[in-house]
Amino acid sequence: MNSKSGKSSKKIEEKIKKEKQHAAIIDWFVRIIMARTLKEFYEKNQADSKDKV
Repeated sequence: MNSKSGKSSKKIEEKIKKEKQHAAIIDWFVRIIMARTLKEFYEKNQADSKDKV
């Protein structure tokens, strides 16, 4: 028979695991958005520098 502390610790572990997965997904989306933004910024700067030359 499992004790209450054993059940609650498993629930806490599952909650932490879900929160880490959620944080990882958010981090992944932020990285994609930042990469696209930096790419657009870089391409714009390249185009501007060609116009000036």
